Amino acid sequence: MLKSYLKIAIRNLLKQRGYTFINVFGLAIGMACCILIFLLIRYEWSYDTFHEKKDSIYSLFIQEKRTDGTLKFRRLIPLGIPKALAKEFPGVRGVVQLASGDVTMVHDGQAFREEIFEADSTFFNIFSFPLLAGDANSALSHPTNMVISETIAQKYFGQMSDGYQHVTGKTLSIRMGNRLQDFTVSGVMSNCPDNSSLQIDILIPFENYADLPLGSNDVDGRTSTYLLLDERQHSFALEQALRPFTALHFKNRIETYQARGLLAAGDDAFQLRLQPLRELHRNPQIPVSYEEQAHNPMYSYILAGIGILVLLIACINFTTLSVARSASRAREVGMRKAVGAQKQQLMVQFWGEALMLSFFAAWLSHYSSVPAFLQLFNRQKTPVDRDTARRGLAGSFRAYVDRWLHYRNVPCSNSISISAGHCLERQFENRWCRFADALPRWHPVHPFHRTYALRQYYGGTGGIPETKRPGL
Repeated sequence: MLKSYLKIAIRNLLKQRGYTFINVFGLAIGMACCILIFLLIRYEWSYDTFHEKKDSIYSLFIQEKRTDGTLKFRRLIPLGIPKALAKEFPGVRGVVQLASGDVTMVHDGQAFREEIFEADSTFFNIFSFPLLAGDANSALSHPTNMVISETIAQKYFGQMSDGYQHVTGKTLSIRMGNRLQDFTVSGVMSNCPDNSSLQIDILIPFENYADLPLGSNDVDGRTSTYLLLDERQHSFALEQALRPFTALHFKNRIETYQARGLLAAGDDAFQLRLQPLRELHRNPQIPVSYEEQAHNPMYSYILAGIGILVLLIACINFTTLSVARSASRAREVGMRKAVGAQKQQLMVQFWGEALMLSFFAAWLSHYSSVPAFLQLFNRQKTPVDRDTARRGLAGSFRAYVDRWLHYRNVPCSNSISISAGHCLERQFENRWCRFADALPRWHPVHPFHRTYALRQYYGGTGGIPETKRPGL
């Protein structure tokens, strides 16, 4: 019986190819849009959930209450506060301070611009960034130790087919003022997941902060601070206990602000607050300094509503077409009833055809939306993307060069080699410049603007080789 229903259903669907195509692809497109939207929402809400101790990790921030009742949030914490807090409160099992900035690294006589992080030695005891080589307990125990990611290891030491153990012990130099400081690679960690608020490629101990003060300065606030709380320590109770600590260590700042009318009166006008790690990416009201930009959860709610609406429209379209087609099958229904078909049998047949179309549409939407999501929302971090985000047109030009060199395993540096320059001439000038030359001078890709980008890349005005100067 079921075999007969299946054969008849397939025969009817093949007979009405136009109806089948519209119904299947209409429903598949609606499902695919809904799947894409909810995959994106799931991705945004999965930030920082891969850490083993995610439920016990909190970010420390400052809340200031203005005289008009508005709240001001500051992420950066002054030096010395985290260590004093860890000593005074036994419920705090660990503290890590983070600072980040761009430095000049030197390897094999070539200079590179990289973003590095400075962190306390407890970093790997709090965060779950696995090491592929080295010991997590001692990776940051010495001031001249350095932990690098897979990307950096491949960039400076080549592709690794037998692991990264031989990378440990090698040195990379960082320019500190007028001198170069050698750092020994003590560990290689996996690339940070895309859904991590901390995107770290190079990590050195925080003891270097005195000689290499990275990051910003927000009213003496220098570091992003994370606390690892004891499982029995409730965050709200710790916030209440922090009020006397805050009044003692920020006494001068509070009095100065209140004297200038920048801070309201009361014990709650200036507070140290705790934010769960999992909410770091979902609260744009509290600014981030060295982490990835926060995501407004309202956008997720709006996208979820749009996805449900699109799916509902697709289902209504599917139902309407099915009802309209059923009218043309009245003769078939009458013949089946005449030969003894029961109402349940007719229902099974029609429901079977609808379910067959639905399952096929679901299969089609799944295998079309998931690859599209991986391509559209692939956020694998490379130095190219950072340069493009930071430096505008000059960064875009630099990104083009770095991308070409990256795929050909040629080290990227500020002093590009002559052979790479010739490759650049063939790849960039021949394919793009002929189009740009025909544009008006005010257009951002006109040779006039490319000259500026070249100057930025080759290190200042007058540093462009004669063979690389585009004609104006």
